[in-house]
Amino acid sequence: MKVLFIIPDYSGTGGAETVINTVCTELKNRKIKYHVYIAAKHKIKNETTNLKWLESIKHSRENFNLKFKNLNELFHSLKIKKIIRNEKIDKIITVDGKGISLARKAIGKNNKDIMLFSWAHITTQKVKGNNLFKKADHHITISKKISDQIEKIGVNRKDITTVYNPIYPQESTIAFNSKNFLFMGRLRESHKQVSTIFSALSKVSGEWILHIVGDGPDSEKYKHQVKELGIEDKVIFHGFIENPWVYIKKNIESVGALLLSSRIEGFPMVLCEAMSHGIYCISSDCETGPNEIIVKNINGQLFDVGDDKTLSFHIQNIIDEKTSIDQNKIKDSIAHLYTENYMNNLVEILYIKK
Repeated sequence: MKVLFIIPDYSGTGGAETVINTVCTELKNRKIKYHVYIAAKHKIKNETTNLKWLESIKHSRENFNLKFKNLNELFHSLKIKKIIRNEKIDKIITVDGKGISLARKAIGKNNKDIMLFSWAHITTQKVKGNNLFKKADHHITISKKISDQIEKIGVNRKDITTVYNPIYPQESTIAFNSKNFLFMGRLRESHKQVSTIFSALSKVSGEWILHIVGDGPDSEKYKHQVKELGIEDKVIFHGFIENPWVYIKKNIESVGALLLSSRIEGFPMVLCEAMSHGIYCISSDCETGPNEIIVKNINGQLFDVGDDKTLSFHIQNIIDEKTSIDQNKIKDSIAHLYTENYMNNLVEILYIKK
């Protein structure tokens, strides 16, 4: 089996990059050959693009900054066709409609030996050209909700398999501290709605500290907001950290709960990463993913998107130590996502025949 991934030009700091990196590393460990093709739009990457995630991955990046969209797609498909021929590719995995379209053009009508898989990393309701997903032979999804969405566009359910995302198990556990809370992610209100967390914390009593690990376009706005709420002395902005969990272990040391307040997700890896370290999680019940990860009273709690009162209630219970937390049970609750189990499932799916 030889696998080709077709992906867009990611920023290099998101969850999709982490997952792709993990899968490629594990394919290599299993002696399965792969190639990652990046269908880029621009020759010069902007300053927000981090390429370090690609250093250990076999990849090629091509851009054709031509005036006509059809010509760009033609040249991409020709490059992909060359990779298919030279490397004898028999499985193609794409993460969006554009990738599916490029792959179909490269495969052609007569090549029936290549299996084309879709692998959407965000809710397909937000994917431009989601009808193109129907052109894939099989669909690997990261949540049951995304499986439902793909079925609704006309795909047979038997051609859809939910595998979620992989996570490496952690031998060590980050100590519990009822006064320490953690948010980790991009500071963009339209997506993460961190203001809900600030509002909830402004309502709780007792001692607490919120550690924010991450950066983004709304960083300054959030710093102003915590001042307005009078909680600026209790919120620490750590900024973007390249290896966040190493940093957290060394500098924050202990955590009562990770907080997630997103309006929308694909499959929030930050919840899984936290749980792999034994951290309890309190998350918004947004589309998609949190309600497929959170097991009430075992590894966390859910609240409705924007419901700062319920979030405040759950935080207060942590501070007051009214929540029963077993860190070993938290780690065990995501055993099906640990890399070995995940890769066994994924490889089995890749051997599906047309």
